[in-house]
Amino acid sequence: MTIAAMTKQQLIRPLERTEKIYAAEGLCIGYSVHVHGDLHIDTLTEAFDTLRRDYPSLGCRIIGRADGGADLVATAEPPLVVVDYDPLAEQPILDLDNRTAAVHVQFHETDRAWVTLFVHHAIADGRYGLHLLTDLWAYFTALSIGCGLLPRPHGYPISPEHLLAQRNIAAIDRELPLPAPTRATALNPHPARKAFPRVQLSPHHTHALVRLAHRTATSVHSLASAVLLQAAADIDAATVADLRYAYPVDLRPRLNPPVSATAATNALGTAFFTADPRTPTDAPTIAGAITNALIRDLTTGRVQSHYLNTVDYLNAIDAAFSYHPGSVLTANWGVVPELQSPKGITIDDLRPVWHATASAGTSSIRTLLPDHLGIITTYQGRLSYEIATSDPDPDTLAIRLHARFDTLLESL
Repeated sequence: MTIAAMTKQQLIRPLERTEKIYAAEGLCIGYSVHVHGDLHIDTLTEAFDTLRRDYPSLGCRIIGRADGGADLVATAEPPLVVVDYDPLAEQPILDLDNRTAAVHVQFHETDRAWVTLFVHHAIADGRYGLHLLTDLWAYFTALSIGCGLLPRPHGYPISPEHLLAQRNIAAIDRELPLPAPTRATALNPHPARKAFPRVQLSPHHTHALVRLAHRTATSVHSLASAVLLQAAADIDAATVADLRYAYPVDLRPRLNPPVSATAATNALGTAFFTADPRTPTDAPTIAGAITNALIRDLTTGRVQSHYLNTVDYLNAIDAAFSYHPGSVLTANWGVVPELQSPKGITIDDLRPVWHATASAGTSSIRTLLPDHLGIITTYQGRLSYEIATSDPDPDTLAIRLHARFDTLLESL
């Protein structure tokens, strides 16, 4: 779709380089919750429309330009809410058509459904998206009990480049990364038996992991990452030191002054970790090394300035990482707060969903495409690791993750 094909459109701003990555790839993230009860679609639609009013970037499209750029364009279109009644569908039947947001409802019984808020990654990262999800269900709850909603307008979020420039953060001169180890580069995918494989800990085991993080001065993220690296090494018949690990870092609480959840589109840096071959391979020791590496790279500014590097540097990182066995990337959404729901509606699960829409514009750099990709969440006291369907052998990874978590937790 072109701008001329729409009515009442308004150019908000061109996307910056970091945002164009996701526009060119058409990457959207779904924030999906499982609900039980009498779900009123009209009320949900009104709640989503109110969310778009308060966060106007959700009422836009991303439009590619002839020169390869992409623009954020506001439209006067109604909210897109798609309802599906196919209980056997494994993937959301939804075409965002370059919209920045939509809602998909998939019923698998008359009173049970997955409700997914899709948000284009070019305008919102995980922290931002979870904030939107929280507001969506707060609005739905208020409207369900007859409460009016006063406008709470937010401005359009700024780009990461603008955010970092405000704080005088610039790229750091650095050498190009070393090439990937000479190992087989052709991946051989094995379809998962389940459409969306994941590993989930009980509340008891999640709490034990939190206690261990406190005791070892690490973090739940570092411990879960260590277990993931152990499992990936098992699958690849490699050592942990053979693997290359990357993960996005939320910069909001780490910048001065701190940044609100919705002030910038993607307030992310990237951290990298490769274990020292001399480091013991138990999970707490690996977690400690991950934690120390992050502290070091935050202190030097490497994490914060990652996306400000030259195209040559970022493409060299990509060449050394993407499509190579032994590469691992994990996002961590942290602890997701309990979502509001009205009487008669129960929310009992939350899952991330990867989703694609049409490409808009081009990008001189791209997202890293690892062998193993996943998202860590903690919701209702349970830590989960969601395995991307692109994983070459998700079932085996799930089995090894369970085994490695069991080994760690049984030792406590």
